[in-house]
Amino acid sequence: MAREKRDGNPSALYRWALWSAARRRWVIVGWLLLVIALGAFVPRFLDVVQSVTYGIPGSESAQTQEAFGEHAGFEERDLLVVSVREGRADQARDALTKIGGVVATEDGVAGVSPDVGTGSSTGGISADGRTAFTTVLLATGVEDRQKLVEHLQEVIEREAPPGVSAALTGTSPVLADMIHVEETDLAKGEMLGIPVAIIVLFFACGSLVSAFIPVIIATLGLVACIGILGLTSYFTDWGAFIESVVAMLGLGLGIDYTLLIVKRFREERGRPGVTPEVAMARTVDTAGRTVAFSGLTVMVSLPSFFLLREPLFSQMAIAGMIVVALMIVLAIGLVPSVLLGLGDKLDKVPSRATRRRAATTAAGTPAAPETSRWGTWARSVMGRPWAFLVLALVVLGAAASPSLSAKLGVDYGVRALQDEPSGRALTQLQNAFPDATLAPVDVAITGGTAASRTDAALKARALLLGDPRIDVVDTVAVPDGEASLLVAAANLAVDDARSPALVDDLRERLGAVGTGGTQVRVGGTAAEARDYSQRMSDSAPKVIACTLLLSFLLLVWVFRSLVIPLKALLCNLLSVGAAYGLLVLVFQEGHGEALLGFDSPGYLQSWLPLTLFVFIFGLSMDYEVFLVTRMREEWLATGDNVTAVAHGLDRTGSVVSSAATIMVAVFAAFMVTATVPEIKQFAFGLGAAVLIDATIVRGMLVPAAMRLAGRWNWWLPARLDRLLPGTPSH
Repeated sequence: MAREKRDGNPSALYRWALWSAARRRWVIVGWLLLVIALGAFVPRFLDVVQSVTYGIPGSESAQTQEAFGEHAGFEERDLLVVSVREGRADQARDALTKIGGVVATEDGVAGVSPDVGTGSSTGGISADGRTAFTTVLLATGVEDRQKLVEHLQEVIEREAPPGVSAALTGTSPVLADMIHVEETDLAKGEMLGIPVAIIVLFFACGSLVSAFIPVIIATLGLVACIGILGLTSYFTDWGAFIESVVAMLGLGLGIDYTLLIVKRFREERGRPGVTPEVAMARTVDTAGRTVAFSGLTVMVSLPSFFLLREPLFSQMAIAGMIVVALMIVLAIGLVPSVLLGLGDKLDKVPSRATRRRAATTAAGTPAAPETSRWGTWARSVMGRPWAFLVLALVVLGAAASPSLSAKLGVDYGVRALQDEPSGRALTQLQNAFPDATLAPVDVAITGGTAASRTDAALKARALLLGDPRIDVVDTVAVPDGEASLLVAAANLAVDDARSPALVDDLRERLGAVGTGGTQVRVGGTAAEARDYSQRMSDSAPKVIACTLLLSFLLLVWVFRSLVIPLKALLCNLLSVGAAYGLLVLVFQEGHGEALLGFDSPGYLQSWLPLTLFVFIFGLSMDYEVFLVTRMREEWLATGDNVTAVAHGLDRTGSVVSSAATIMVAVFAAFMVTATVPEIKQFAFGLGAAVLIDATIVRGMLVPAAMRLAGRWNWWLPARLDRLLPGTPSH
């Protein structure tokens, strides 16, 4: 019926498949040459990737930093820590003097000053004399700070005498070293995730050859994507976390999309009287179209990141769209030629599913859904739709409930840096000075008159000294006399769960001392993290609204329905809520710390919920398209809603479950091997959401809801149908 019409009036995808089938060798060679060419830029990307920064332009912390740069000549203060295990007690002090003198002459260093926020005129000497530290003032802007601290670490290592350990620690050194840790975590995740994916694929496809194809295609896509990022790095910047996002998305989606093509091709090829070329054309026209729409649903959610006006999120949007687009194009443009080139080798070890299809398929008619467990399950759910609907809602609601107590913060992940210079220096500092914390608090007093600034500075200093959470307060010399600057050290770590409250309290109290046009601003690392978290919270409504709107419009266009898109949005919101609840339970409340290998900071990474919302929404829509596209095929062929839902779940159930298992396995691999907090939380959130979506949502909620909606599932006002542009299937 529908297929005969499609063969008689072929679509662009159908014609492409036939064209590429006749030129399969050239297509394969062309793709390989393109990937090799792009792969040449991979080292470029790895060399220029930058550390994540949490500064928000225009925020109070950013204005404070700018005031320090304008009036005092430095924007960040870090610590140079020197430690000796054996030797003279004064060796650390001598080494500190020598190394500090060299560091002070480097470009980008405003000075090495022992009395800026350290509370020690001697530069900080431990009781046993074996550890010493001093303050290094950095004058460069945030965009150049990573390169500067990397250079300074090299200088410090070179100048350190034998037997002396010396390194720079502080905000920028920690963030710079985090790049190396993330790259190590990424490599470990790939080494574990790829073999696990191959094992799952083998059981899903029943053939070792079929199992390797999706992994190879996904790997080629990753190389091409990172190569493109490397090529574009000549005129734009890329953050370190982008590589992790690309790897997780690329492996998961690349394998999923290729698996869908492989499974559909084997199904079409098993029909009597169908040549491999026609089978592939039908595969690309159906499964290929599904892949394209699935990828679009992921891509369409990503532009909402631009609303945050923050470089990291803009980079995630661009890189995410690039990697998804590449996986779509590879699945449609390369996979068909590879499968046709392999021929019978594709089924080297026949699967039970293949034998079942061969035994139950006659004259090109698919087996009845009742013959498969997915078809039987679909009929069972639709036989008691209210019971399954309520059960699914109760389970998802219970999982989501902990999210109501979610707290946000910025975990700098110093626990993961024990083998990095900044991490070792921080450990040495804390061991030698148990009460020391690396928690700078900066206060900039500007505007008004010199007298009003002086008065505000005296009052601010008194308030700071009277706060038990502040250990040290120093005054910074201001050559131009146009500002009063104070530096302090808090006794709370910058990523302590209590630090946001400290920042809010100081801003309220210190802000009140400014009179006569004088402005008092509070900055520093903890304040910067607080401003970052606040930006995430303030931007959440518009990002969520944009994601929902774009996803709804795309699904209306794809499915020619109003009910299905609305149902999809509600189901995805439930998936996101359940994933959030599990995140809070595990990473905020700390259940499973020992099992997963982390220490809970008492909050979630501030940017994580919003980032996960966008990605989870896209991935959930991905499975929605997988499932409902096949249901729509059956609806157009039969006009019966129950049959369409049962057949759709029957034909896609194994593919969705296999794809979800692979994606969960990939995310789990990154989660288990990661030491960086955001990678571990990000992977856990994605994995939990995919697992929930592929089981409770697609297996229970969707068929139950579609059974209750009946023919309304496929309703679209005629006027709106005429206004919508056509799709490849219409």
